[in-house]
Amino acid sequence: MNLLNRVGGPLAIVLLLSACGGGSPDISVQQAALPVPAGVDDALWQEMQSELQRVRIENGRERSVSMAPRELGNRVSQIGTEDSGDGGVNVGWYYRNIGDYDLNGQVTISDLTPVGVGFQATAADPAWFSKGAGDGDANGEVNIADITPIGVHFGNAVTGYIVEHSTTPQYLGSYVPVAEVLFSEGSSIPGKVVAEITLPTETRQIYFEVKIAGLSPADSYGIRPFYEFDGKRELGIASYETKPPGQSEGWPMSGGNAQHTGLSDTYFSANAQLLANGGGLITAFSTQPAFDDDGNYYMGTADGRLLKFSANGSQLWETELGWRVNALEFTGTEFGVLAATDKGLSFVDSAGQILHQEALGRVLSRPVVLFEDASFRNQGGVTAAGRLWSVHLIKGSGVELAFAQDLGGPTPGNAVTSGLRIFTVVKGVGGADDTVVSTDFAGNDEQVHETAADIHSALRVGLDNRIWANIAGLRLQSWDPDGSASDMVTPSAGVFGAFDTDKQENRLWISREEGGGWSLMEWDTGFNIEKNQQPVGQPVVSLIDTGSHLAVALEDGKLASYDDALIERFTVDLKGGLTPISEAQLDFAAQVGSEGRVTVLQVPVFSGINNASGDIVLSAGDSLNEARLNIASIDRSAQILSNLLSQVEADLLNPPLIQKLGGPLDGPGVVATSSVLTKIPLSPTTNRTRVGITFRINLPPLDAPRLTDSLRAASSGIGGCGVAMYEDDGKLAWDEFFDDEEIGATSFSFRRLLMNASNLVANTHRVICLTEATGAELWSRELDSPGAAVPVADDDAQAYVITESGRLHKLNETGQDVWVENHPAPSTGLVLYGDNIYYGTTGDLVAVAISDGSLVFSESLPDGLDATPAISSSGLLMCVTTAGDLLSLDLAGVDHTPQLLFDGEGRAEAQPVCDGSGLVAWLTTDGIAHCADLGGNLLWEIDTYSTARAELSVGMDGTLYVLDELGRIAQLGQ
Repeated sequence: MNLLNRVGGPLAIVLLLSACGGGSPDISVQQAALPVPAGVDDALWQEMQSELQRVRIENGRERSVSMAPRELGNRVSQIGTEDSGDGGVNVGWYYRNIGDYDLNGQVTISDLTPVGVGFQATAADPAWFSKGAGDGDANGEVNIADITPIGVHFGNAVTGYIVEHSTTPQYLGSYVPVAEVLFSEGSSIPGKVVAEITLPTETRQIYFEVKIAGLSPADSYGIRPFYEFDGKRELGIASYETKPPGQSEGWPMSGGNAQHTGLSDTYFSANAQLLANGGGLITAFSTQPAFDDDGNYYMGTADGRLLKFSANGSQLWETELGWRVNALEFTGTEFGVLAATDKGLSFVDSAGQILHQEALGRVLSRPVVLFEDASFRNQGGVTAAGRLWSVHLIKGSGVELAFAQDLGGPTPGNAVTSGLRIFTVVKGVGGADDTVVSTDFAGNDEQVHETAADIHSALRVGLDNRIWANIAGLRLQSWDPDGSASDMVTPSAGVFGAFDTDKQENRLWISREEGGGWSLMEWDTGFNIEKNQQPVGQPVVSLIDTGSHLAVALEDGKLASYDDALIERFTVDLKGGLTPISEAQLDFAAQVGSEGRVTVLQVPVFSGINNASGDIVLSAGDSLNEARLNIASIDRSAQILSNLLSQVEADLLNPPLIQKLGGPLDGPGVVATSSVLTKIPLSPTTNRTRVGITFRINLPPLDAPRLTDSLRAASSGIGGCGVAMYEDDGKLAWDEFFDDEEIGATSFSFRRLLMNASNLVANTHRVICLTEATGAELWSRELDSPGAAVPVADDDAQAYVITESGRLHKLNETGQDVWVENHPAPSTGLVLYGDNIYYGTTGDLVAVAISDGSLVFSESLPDGLDATPAISSSGLLMCVTTAGDLLSLDLAGVDHTPQLLFDGEGRAEAQPVCDGSGLVAWLTTDGIAHCADLGGNLLWEIDTYSTARAELSVGMDGTLYVLDELGRIAQLGQ
C-alpha cells in the first residue's frame, strides 16, 4: 500500500481524545472516577493514585493538556527497512511513548491499571508477559516506582507518525516527509516484522509498517510522532538513529548529544554505590613500595592490583585485589603483604595468593602496630570515613577483627601510636572544627586533645614519643603519650605545611614561607628554640627524615637531599620536569628502604633514589604527558578504553583494558586532547561505532586551558593539530591536519564534526564543520575571537557558536550566518533546548531565542557557573554553582527565578546529568558524586577518589561512569 502523502482520518483522533487532551474533564475528577481494577487492593490503589498526583505536580504535568512526545527517551527504538519486491521499500518501527502501559496511544490515568494488576510481579513470574506491562523502569519488577514514568510523561499522546526520507543524511535539513501512518493502524506483536528488526523478549509492543513506492532500502529514513486535535498538529521528537528496542546508548561524555542537554533517556539508580574504581590506561602506581627480606618489593595500583618486583625492577607477578590500593606493608612470611585498599585490608602471600580480606571501608594509610610479641601482632588504623579498627594477627591461627567503631567524622589522614594510645585527626562535618582524638588500644577511653578550624591530617611522633600536629599552619602542638598537652612550637612565619620529626634527635624539621620566600628550619624541641634554617627557593610539598638525611620533595618536580645541618647534598630531577610535584601523591608515612632508598610516587611514575648518591636506582611506569578522559598518549601511542567502545562493563576490570591505535597518533610527540564517541547509521538498520580524536604534535606538557563545557582544548603553542577518526576495531578511517591551528574539543552532530580553531600565527579564529565519513571540510566560518564553548547543533543541521567576545552566531547547514547577536561572554558551555540557547556567565544564567538571537531572560546567580547547565526530564534547567549549590529554573513558566534545591559544598566544573525519572547527578572537584531528586532531596553521595578534573557519563544500563584526566574510571550503580 502506498501511503505517500496520506492524511489521517478523524475516527482515530476521536478515539484518542476520549481519554486525553483538549476538552477532557479535570484530571482529579477522572482519577477519582477511575474504578479499582479487579484483584487490586483498595489501599494500594489509593497509594498509587496519590503517588501519581505527586509526580505529576512535581514535574509540571498536573494540567489536562495533551502533547506529542518530545523527550529523548521517546525516540522510536529501531527503524527497519526491506525491499518491497516491486521497486519500493517497507519501513517498520516500534511504538515508543514512555508511561503508556496500556498501549492506547496516550499517557493517562488509565496507565495505573497495568501497574496495579501486575504489582510485585517479577520477570521470574510465568505470567510476566501480561503482568509485566507496568514495568516502566525495566528492572524486572512492577512496583510503586513504575508510576514515576506515567507522571513524568503524563499527557503525551501519539495520533500518528510521519516517515521522513533523505539521500544526503549528513544534512538533517534534507529529510522530507514521504508518508504518514495513524496510530490505529499499528499491529500488536506477533505480526509481520522486517528481518532487520530485532524482536524484544517478554514484552508487549505495537509495530508499524508502511510501504513506499520508488524509494530504496539503502536510503536514510526518520520517524517523527505527531499529535493532532481540532485541526492543529504538534510534532514530536524525530528519530534518525537505529538501536535495539528498550536500550539506550547513553552518551560517552558531556556534550555527547548534539544539543549538549545533559539529559539521558536511561534511568540511573537512586540508591547507587561504588561498583568499581580503576580501569586506568597504565600501571598507575598508588602506593609506596613494601620491601621483603629478600630485597623484592611490592607496589599497589589505582585499578586494584598488587604487583611484585625483583630487586632489579623486573615484574614477578600481579594479583587482582579489586579495589584501589593505598598503602602496603610487609608483615613477614606468614601473613605476607598487608594492603590497605578502598575496601579495607588484604593479606597476600609471597606467591600472590590472597590469604585474608577484611571489609572495613576505605583505608588510606599504612596500619600501625599496637602490640607485638613472638606469637601475636595487633595492628590498627582508621578509615577515610572515620572508623577506628584493630585486627589481630595470631601466628598459626590467622587474622581476626578485634574491634571497629565510628569516630563521628571523616579521618583522611593517618593514625599514629605512642605509649598505649592511638591518635588521629577527625575532620569536622558541616563546618564544625577538626579534632585530635585518641583512644586506648581496645578502642575505649576516647579523648579529644585539640579542636581547631584546620588541623592538618598528618601526625608525627618524635624521638621522645611525643605526638605532633600542624594546627592551621600557625603552630605545631604536641602531646605526651598519655594524651596530656605538652610543648607548642610557633615559628615566626608559621608552618607552610610539611614537617617531620627527627629520627635521631629531639628536634623538628619544618618548612615555612615568609615574604614570598621558602625555607627549611630546624627546631630544637628540648629547648623549644629555632636553631638553623636554609632557603629552598620554592614550596616544599613533602619532607621525610630518613634517619641520617632529609629527603625534600619540591614543587617543581625535583627531590633534594639535605644533611642534619641543612646543607644541600644533591638535587634529582625525577621526571625531567614533565609533571609538577603538585601532581605527586606521597604516602602519609612515606617509607625508606632497607638500603637507604627514598621512594617517591607520582602519577603514574614510581622512582627510587639512592639517598647517598642521588642516583635513580629503579623506575617503573612512564610519564603521562597529557590526558583527556578516555584518551591518552602513553609510550607515544594513543589508546582507548575498550569499555567505552563496546559498552561491556566486564571489560572494565579485566584485561585487555586498552586498544592501541595506529595512524597519526602512533608517532612521537603526538598527544590526544579530546575525543567524542559516535554511533553512525550505515543504513537504517546497521550501526557503526566511531571515535573522533583531536590531537596535537609536540604539545607542551600540562599547560592546557580548559574549555567551559567540561571538555578540554589543546595547549597554547605553535605546531600541528588534527582530527583522526577511528573505527571500533582501532583502524584509522581518516585523518586531517591543521597547521598552526589549535583545535578545540569536537562536537558531533549527525555525521558531522563541529569544532573551534584558532590560528596562532595569523591570529585568526574560525569554526569548522567536517563530514564524519571522510573528514572533508563541508564549510568553515571566520570568527572575531576564539570560540568560547564547543558548538551545538539543532535537528535542522544549524549550528550555534559563541566567542570569547560574546558574539553568538547561528549558522545554517552551509556555514552562513542566519543571525549574529552580542551577548555576555560565557563561563560554561551552550545548551540547546526548545526555542532557546542557555548558558552561564560569571554571575548570570542567560537565555537567547534561537529564532532571532534576542535575549529572552537573564537571571542572576550570585556564585556564577563553571559547569554547563543540564535539562531535566520535566524541562527544568539544572545548575550547579561554583559554590556547589544545586539550582533549578522553570523554563516553561513566566518566573525563571532560580530555586535552591540543595545547599552543597565543593566547586563543580563538569555538566550535571539528568535521567528520565527526574534524578540529577553531579560531580564536584573534590571527587564526590552527588545525586538528588527534583525536590532537592539528596539521595546519595559517593567518593569516587577522582580529584583531578573529571566528568560524568551514563551507560546504556544506567551505570554512571566518572572519567578523570588520567584515563581512570569509577563506576556507580546499584
